[in-house]
Amino acid sequence: MNFIQFLATQQLEDRQAIVVHGPALSGKTKFVNQLINLNENIFLIDFLSSYIQNPDPPIHLMGFSAFKEYLLSLEIPDKYKIVVIDQLDFLFNTWDRSEKEKFIQWLRTGLRSPSVVKQVYVFFIQTDDIINKSKLINSLGQNRIIGLEALENIQYTGSN
Repeated sequence: MNFIQFLATQQLEDRQAIVVHGPALSGKTKFVNQLINLNENIFLIDFLSSYIQNPDPPIHLMGFSAFKEYLLSLEIPDKYKIVVIDQLDFLFNTWDRSEKEKFIQWLRTGLRSPSVVKQVYVFFIQTDDIINKSKLINSLGQNRIIGLEALENIQYTGSN
């Protein structure tokens, strides 16, 4: 799958959120970095680095609701059309089944554009059973939960 083309398609949807997943150490962050080098319209949230700088609330108290509140409180300049959230594994892996299902349900119906957010949100996370069993379908019948292995490699060419 050509992810750049898929992102362009998702920008036309009202439910735009995407999940890209893969096993630990499978190259998710490398893919994110290549994507950002190719597209100046991407706002990166390295969630692990952000949390280390401001660990509030404590990780054991940051369930889905606190994460959602945090994410929606961020001021993202309008010039960015895509928001990539990377390094979310450390939090996602602390959630129980119920929290993970709330997250997926929010992506399925609640995280809408432009009523809730103005950008396409792309979450890069580690594969788990909830992710594998979930479907987020766009208006073209394409799943918005994508395995990293299904994406074509992105190579930086030196120009945006």
